[in-house]
Amino acid sequence: MLKTICYTSKYTEDISTFNLEMLFHKTRLNNNNFNIKGVLVAKNNRFFQILEGPETILDALYFSIKKDTRHHEINEVLNTYISEYSFENFGTGYNTIQRIESLFGLQSYLSSPAINNINNASLFLSTTENFFK
Repeated sequence: MLKTICYTSKYTEDISTFNLEMLFHKTRLNNNNFNIKGVLVAKNNRFFQILEGPETILDALYFSIKKDTRHHEINEVLNTYISEYSFENFGTGYNTIQRIESLFGLQSYLSSPAINNINNASLFLSTTENFFK
């Protein structure tokens, strides 16, 4: 069964740009290897992440995310079952975004007719927009 989890958090200020890039790279590789789809966004010491994937893998991943000391104040926005992936066709299936220009691609994707009928697309879009205000 597929599931989606969406959360925001604050990351510690002592994460260097290099370490943040390494985190993004490792996240993308690991998630692609485990058929996890979604997006990780970083801005102003905050993360916004949407994860989609098989329930057991996703629950274990989210448990480890919540224990990760590199961030705190984790706010769970969504944790529910889904019938299909929303992010399967977004880039490589799992993307990391650090520049505002890349956000426009995410917003365009979430607003597209192909994804607009997916249950959580409007929630993802509004959460993304609020995150970048």
